[in-house]
Amino acid sequence: MFRTAFRAAFGALLGLAALVSPAAASQIIYTLTGNTSTGAAFTITGTGDTTSLFSFLGNVNTPTVALTSNTITVGANSGTISSGPLYFFDNHTVGVAGFNLGLSSDLLDFGAAGFSTYDVISNFGPTPASLFLGANINTSFGNVDFANATNLSFSAVVGGAVPEPGTWAMMLLGFGAIGLSVRRHQRVLA
Repeated sequence: MFRTAFRAAFGALLGLAALVSPAAASQIIYTLTGNTSTGAAFTITGTGDTTSLFSFLGNVNTPTVALTSNTITVGANSGTISSGPLYFFDNHTVGVAGFNLGLSSDLLDFGAAGFSTYDVISNFGPTPASLFLGANINTSFGNVDFANATNLSFSAVVGGAVPEPGTWAMMLLGFGAIGLSVRRHQRVLA
């Protein structure tokens, strides 16, 4: 009786956990380094989620990822790009990628070998890049001019998967089932 009830409950919990477990999310970090128009070294880092991929304005040739955070370091100054939601995109048509503000204004566009096919959710580079469009970017420590940025290098690195709640539930159920099985097996042997 207990055995049948346990199997039914375990099967129901496994089914429920499978239903509530979405695809695992992976963090991706985009990094652009170089020198500003004044020669100061800079690093821009944007962090996104690979599951937030979408096509900009429905154009399949422009995969885009919403960034959840960003940092910018110029010389001794460090802060964030502070003008609204930031996105990373790759325009396959012209082989240019970049950082976009609010899906309306390109802040910094750059070209590199392989951008005509880069999917924006996998590892890339580091690779040298060339400036395509640079703007005066508003940061938390003031405006920075990227109009003539030089010595650009770009990389994208996918981090480890972030376990979803359904995954944790499945692991706990599995450990519990193993514990019950071992306990029951020890009772049978005694």
